[in-house]
Amino acid sequence: MSQTFGAQLEMFRLTKGLRSKHLAVNIGFDPSYITQLERGRRDPPKLPLLAKLVSALGLNASEAAHLARAAAHDRFLRAVANIDIRTNVIDLAEDLVRYDNTLSESDALALRALVKAYVDNKRSTAGAGQIFAILSDIAPTEEGVPM
Repeated sequence: MSQTFGAQLEMFRLTKGLRSKHLAVNIGFDPSYITQLERGRRDPPKLPLLAKLVSALGLNASEAAHLARAAAHDRFLRAVANIDIRTNVIDLAEDLVRYDNTLSESDALALRALVKAYVDNKRSTAGAGQIFAILSDIAPTEEGVPM
């Protein structure tokens, strides 16, 4: 993911010629909320508010999908930021998100289950072998290695 949700929101807002105050009024929020979103000081919104932002910005389907992916990506990063797991597992999960940047709800749940399984079993000897077995069921492979 090249830009954060906040950076993309700001870019779309500026491209559409809207001030943060006008965008905030259009979705029924205080202007400081938009500023906090753009600066990454607030968690990206979930679908109902995201839909209001998309509508208020007049985004097309492609732009809306791009913004939704950025919101999901940023929420994912915030969710795992405090989990005590090795960096390579976070990188692996991010690679899965990048591989198919339009994860279905079931794929997202599978990814969440994978991270949880790793955290739950990180002290066991099963560790990496179990994780790669799970990955082989949910991710395309090249020569047996998850991409």
